[in-house]
Amino acid sequence: MAMTAEQMIEFFGKVANAASTDGMHAAKESENYYLATINCSEAFKCRLMKGLIEWRMGTDPSESLSEAVSGFADDWATVLAVGNGDGKSADVPAERVAFVAYLIGKPPSIGVSSEGFESDRLLDVVLGDWLFDSWNGESWEQGMEQLREAGSHLAVQTHELYKAVAHAAEADLPALSQEGEKLFAKRKSDSFFSGGDQTEGGSEDNNVTVDYRLAALLKRAGFDGTSEVHAWKW
Repeated sequence: MAMTAEQMIEFFGKVANAASTDGMHAAKESENYYLATINCSEAFKCRLMKGLIEWRMGTDPSESLSEAVSGFADDWATVLAVGNGDGKSADVPAERVAFVAYLIGKPPSIGVSSEGFESDRLLDVVLGDWLFDSWNGESWEQGMEQLREAGSHLAVQTHELYKAVAHAAEADLPALSQEGEKLFAKRKSDSFFSGGDQTEGGSEDNNVTVDYRLAALLKRAGFDGTSEVHAWKW
């Protein structure tokens, strides 16, 4: 029997806490960098997932998303400690934190360079930088070329939409928001997104999550829509 939304929220909360406490403690005690990155990534994913489910339910997810940002900063500090200061941001989902942070009005937890990132992850770095600063066209084109080679037409369409939002006139944002909603719905049957983290809305997770990237980009572009599924309302 499938879990209810409330049960999923509770589940992801427990997994996040376990990864961030027991998991990170074990990594620190054993000085296992790989274990530290796994638990840092898992804790962030689960906290984000918890917030996305609340969001989809119409409940204010600000507290959960805030925990995702602050929790990542704490876990990243442990990763750096275990790695003797040589931790690489590409070893954890650092590029996704900017979207969550922007939505709740906080700075990103860590600075992220493009080193070690490619394809959709590199594109996330570019989009995250744009949220707080400027657009890197060279890195964007590099990431798009790599994404096209990965063979996901939907992923390419989705990122073309993200760029359109970033460069759109305010009058065009409502139509772009609606297009983003249609593209997100297609993730349910798309192998690229179904093979990613649950936060990306593939398979059945499409029914309980939202496109948090699109929401952050729309907010940065000045969109004030509140009725759309993938818009920030809080």
